[in-house]
Amino acid sequence: MTDDLSLIYALEERAANALPAPASLLYDGWILRFASGYPRRANSVWFFQPSTLPLDEKIDFCERHYWATKGRAVFRLTPLVDEALAKRLEARGYTLDAPTQVSVTESLAIPEGLPPHKGSIELCDHITPEWIADNGRLHAFTPEQSDSYGAIYAKILTPTACVRIWADDRVVGVAAAVVERGWMGVFSVITDPAARGQGHATAALAALFAWGQNHGALRAYLQVMENNAVALRLYDRFGFTRLYGYRYLQKDPS
Repeated sequence: MTDDLSLIYALEERAANALPAPASLLYDGWILRFASGYPRRANSVWFFQPSTLPLDEKIDFCERHYWATKGRAVFRLTPLVDEALAKRLEARGYTLDAPTQVSVTESLAIPEGLPPHKGSIELCDHITPEWIADNGRLHAFTPEQSDSYGAIYAKILTPTACVRIWADDRVVGVAAAVVERGWMGVFSVITDPAARGQGHATAALAALFAWGQNHGALRAYLQVMENNAVALRLYDRFGFTRLYGYRYLQKDPS
C-alpha cells in the first residue's frame, strides 16, 4: 500500500475518465456515477474531496438516487476515503463486495522471451461494435450489460485501443486500453475458458503495451480482483505490482 495519496488521486482521476459513466452527479466532493446494467465501477459513488456535510445526510442522498433507478447503492472505498464512512455504512447494513487492487508498472517495456503466439491479433485505435459484442460474450453479459458497456466506451475522450485475439477462426480473447497524461489504463482482459493457457492474454497485453508506447504512455495501471491468481501471475510478468487496494460496500433497496 502506498502512502502517496497524490498518486492515488491522480490514478483515480484517470480511472474515472477511462470508464466514464453515462450519467453522474457531483455532490460535496463525491461523484455519484450511474450506468444501468453495469456493476460497480461505473455505477457507484467515488470520492475525491473530504465531506463538509454530515455522513448520514450524504448516505441518505445517495441511497435515494440509486434506489430510484431500481439499483443497489454502492460505495467505492479507496485510501482517499476516511474509514469513518466505512464504519457508518457497515452499521447501516452495507456488505463487502469485490476487494480489488490497483497495480502499476513503471515501464511499458514488453517482457523478453515471450513465446510465439499461435493466433492472430487485431488491434484497433477505437472501440468497435465487434469488440463490444465479443467482450459481452466472453464476460457472459446480458444484452443490457453489453449495451451499457458500449455506452461507457463511447464516451471516452482520450486515446483508446481495443484488441481481439483470434484462434481457430474465432475470437478467443479481448482487451482494451486508454491513455491519459502519460499513463495507460488496461481494461477488460479476458480469454475464453476453453482457450486459456495458450498465451492469448499475454499477446493482447504485449500489443497494448506497444500501442501505448506509440501514444505517449510511460507507465500503466490496471484494476484486478484480489482473488484472481491467474491474472495476477500474468500481470506480474509485465512488471505490475500492487499500489493500493479498494473495495465496495453495497446495499439493496430497503
